[in-house]
Amino acid sequence: MWIEKSYSSDATIYTGAPPPPPPPTEPKIAGYVKDAITGNPIGLATITFDVDTVYVDTSGYYEIVNPTPMSGRITCSAFGYITSETWIESPMDGTLTVNFNLIPG
Repeated sequence: MWIEKSYSSDATIYTGAPPPPPPPTEPKIAGYVKDAITGNPIGLATITFDVDTVYVDTSGYYEIVNPTPMSGRITCSAFGYITSETWIESPMDGTLTVNFNLIPG
């Protein structure tokens, strides 16, 4: 039983068992893709991690929801830019932020 008693606007006293912890957040890999020289977002770039492939939106943002739980290479490619990749371990919950700054090529 969890009972909340408020005695003033500054303090709340709890008695009994604590509430359950919040559920884990949905795992995802997310970030932005930008031009390394201008800093402008690169829309429609492709992000690949294992079997997951997503496209970056026009603001340069992407996310992979519920990625394959593993260590592996995440790759970003866009027309007119040098492909970039890095090694990551996908999260079990929460968000892993992976940003890319692509060099024109």
